[in-house]
Amino acid sequence: MSQLDIWTDEYKTHKNLPSSRVMEPSKVLVSFFQSPYINNVHTALDAGCGMGRNSIYLAEHDIFTTGIDFVPKAIEEAKKNASEKGLENMTEFFCHKMSDPFPIQEKSVDLVIDMMSIHTLHEDERIAYSKEVTKALKKHGFFLFFSIAASSPAAQALCKDYPADEPSSYYIPQTGAFEKAFTKDDFQKLFPNFTFQDYQEYDMYTPAFDDTYHRLYCSGILQME
Repeated sequence: MSQLDIWTDEYKTHKNLPSSRVMEPSKVLVSFFQSPYINNVHTALDAGCGMGRNSIYLAEHDIFTTGIDFVPKAIEEAKKNASEKGLENMTEFFCHKMSDPFPIQEKSVDLVIDMMSIHTLHEDERIAYSKEVTKALKKHGFFLFFSIAASSPAAQALCKDYPADEPSSYYIPQTGAFEKAFTKDDFQKLFPNFTFQDYQEYDMYTPAFDDTYHRLYCSGILQME
């Protein structure tokens, strides 16, 4: 199965992963709203928006948000969920690959969020994606991410038992989905013209595939120079 087929199946049928069944906003995004940086954010792009939970949260706080996702079913659900909240005028959603040129003007957003999306991209896609993020952001804009930490013992075990074709990457055994785990350095190399304003790692238990998994995640705020 292709990665698109795997994720389409996830959104339509299995709903094994939080992003395909949960509508609460990411805790990392909620925390960002407690920072002084939020005062400079009026427009945003939600990369890998899924069913729109974080786009909706941003729109509810008067931030016009563009959501992109390569799964048609996810975009269909995102539009429906935003409409039910009366947020059609504060959101727009596109079925679009994260590594393709973004469907927005250059230097048009103050914030790009990536809540568990970049880890699904292969190296060439990540490089193209990072360039699109850089082009989309206004001067001194922010890139907020939440992803899988390479220091996670669970990720390291998956890399050993189900290795993919690049360092710190693997295939999820239940679905065949590709995932990449990251160090802080990995993000800095992808975004050389950005400065870290915050970086944290989280020890968390994630419900998935009718079980609960202990994993280490990382989040960060990168600001464009």
